[in-house]
Amino acid sequence: METTTTTALEYFGFIITWFIVIRIIIIKWLWQLLKYLWIFYLQNPQKHYQKYFQLSTSSSTTSASSTKSNGWSIITGGTDGIGLAYCKQLARFGYRLFIISRSIDKLESIRSELYEQYPQCPEIRIFQFDFSENFESINYDRLEIEIEKLSKINILINNVGISYHTTEYFTKILQQEPKFNEKIINVNIVSVLRLTLICLPKMIEQQQQAICPMPLLSSYSASKACIDHFTQCLQLELQQQQEKYQPQIHLQSILPGFIATKMSKMLPSLTVPTANNYVKLSLLSIGHTNRTFVYFFHCLHNQLYQFFHYFSFINFYQIIAFKQMLKLRQKYLQKRKQQKQKIQ
Repeated sequence: METTTTTALEYFGFIITWFIVIRIIIIKWLWQLLKYLWIFYLQNPQKHYQKYFQLSTSSSTTSASSTKSNGWSIITGGTDGIGLAYCKQLARFGYRLFIISRSIDKLESIRSELYEQYPQCPEIRIFQFDFSENFESINYDRLEIEIEKLSKINILINNVGISYHTTEYFTKILQQEPKFNEKIINVNIVSVLRLTLICLPKMIEQQQQAICPMPLLSSYSASKACIDHFTQCLQLELQQQQEKYQPQIHLQSILPGFIATKMSKMLPSLTVPTANNYVKLSLLSIGHTNRTFVYFFHCLHNQLYQFFHYFSFINFYQIIAFKQMLKLRQKYLQKRKQQKQKIQ
């Protein structure tokens, strides 16, 4: 009888424990959902822009005088995709732009386009720099000299990044291009560390506004994980000294899923936003969170991943993601085969 009672109590305790755990998870998800809705859909965008981007008028599309400071925004990889979308949004706000990319022709073309579309943008400087060069030949001192010439740095967008030409096995990438992983490290990791090291002391000294490091494929995903962790650690470090800095410096790790850019080679869809839409949403999250997936379906994918990661002995989500990558790889190989047949 006592054994039966003990077993019943243990069973009851087990049920109660899981009931509490599930309730906590549901409450957490509901809180995250409410926070997401507030940041991206319910808050007043104009008040947000006024607070975090120093817009002094109710309209974010007025003349250059709409910004109190007319500070500089530094954008790496600003000639395509997400980087270009950031350039357009910040030019619309009336910021001065310092755009860094490896193609001087693209830089000059983008500068002309931005001046034409956004007359409220007072000044755009361009700088040719190849972040993929090896450690021996790359010269960050040359870049630092140009950045030192900027009067104020309000925003740093560490956007530059490279990935594989398609989804591919780690060993085969090394066979095709032995030094490609070194390029990924140089572009996706070293560039962020060096640019942050150059700009952050100046932003602290001048009490400026925001830093935004930008983060399926082994070396690529590992490099982005490094930047995500770097951002969290640096944010914690700054929080210990934050009382000294007014306004606060906001660091943000942006963790996008697939976006319709040249790098992803994907078309816009319900789960794949355009770069412009993604950037508009990301700017609304500055100051509210230092780590965000921005787009709703990207957030949903992350929640599913977390669920399967913690409550399954087999990581089904990771297996599904890997199979999706294999399908993309197969499509790429078939396309290459067809192109070769046409040439022959």
